[in-house]
Amino acid sequence: MRCLFKRYREEIILSLIFMFFALGFNVYRVQSDGVYYYAILEELLHLPGAESVPVSGFQQAGCVFFNLPFYLISYFIELFSKANLHLNGISLRQISINLASNFYMLMSIMITIRMLKRLNFKSILLPTISILFSTSAFSVSVLMPSFTHAVDIFVNTVIVYFILDSSRNYRSAFWLGIIYVVSILIRYANFALVLPLLFYYFLCGEWKKIKFFSLGLISFGWIIPIVFYCYNGSPFSPYDINSPASVHAVATLPHWPRFLLNSLLNPIHGLFIWSPATIISVFGLAVMPKAIKKTGYLFL
Repeated sequence: MRCLFKRYREEIILSLIFMFFALGFNVYRVQSDGVYYYAILEELLHLPGAESVPVSGFQQAGCVFFNLPFYLISYFIELFSKANLHLNGISLRQISINLASNFYMLMSIMITIRMLKRLNFKSILLPTISILFSTSAFSVSVLMPSFTHAVDIFVNTVIVYFILDSSRNYRSAFWLGIIYVVSILIRYANFALVLPLLFYYFLCGEWKKIKFFSLGLISFGWIIPIVFYCYNGSPFSPYDINSPASVHAVATLPHWPRFLLNSLLNPIHGLFIWSPATIISVFGLAVMPKAIKKTGYLFL
């Protein structure tokens, strides 16, 4: 038992820390943007006793499939117990959605620990705790758990892991392409992450990795436009009132530069202002290429 604890000390300690704070601060009710994804999930299943009603708006449906197993477990618990189980007026099905976010954030922590060990970090606990509490990771997984953010963080953490793994294994580049498809389905803006990786492989002359990555991306990438069209209509009809995706994109596009600057440098909620760990991590990425070829430039 002592050897087991010594081997997985960081995983055990950080799991206990996260679960302690999650149980204390968790918001179990589906709210705000989470209402959209909850409605998509119940509309997808068509199970009796649905709590939500169909809602209109820009839909990114990928996270629904990650929440699906947790929802089904809670649904069958209610079905076999023949009772609508509630906690402070919140149904077990809504609670399951939020526990799903807790779970995916916990898995992100575990993968982060494994990556830090692979990179031969001497200290594991402090960097991981900094990532969890000095960024919005804890907030979006516990205080806003019905949103897509926790699932998005989990999938992109897996992407970083496979980028590191693909440095030694070409097959990992193929799986990386598939995971990129999943990431884009969760948040369409993640498509912007494809070009930096391809450009990085190009600079490094990694032609086999480009081939395997593109094969994985193209093999499953056809799913993206189908899901997009099913939930949002055609993106080429900006004046079609039945195309909320187009209306959303056209309305927000001019504001993106100011929005990004505001997110980083706003004195109240700017990421670089209230999260000094973010600045430190940027410095770490800048010196990382000395240790791992040019990978640090890619992450930067």
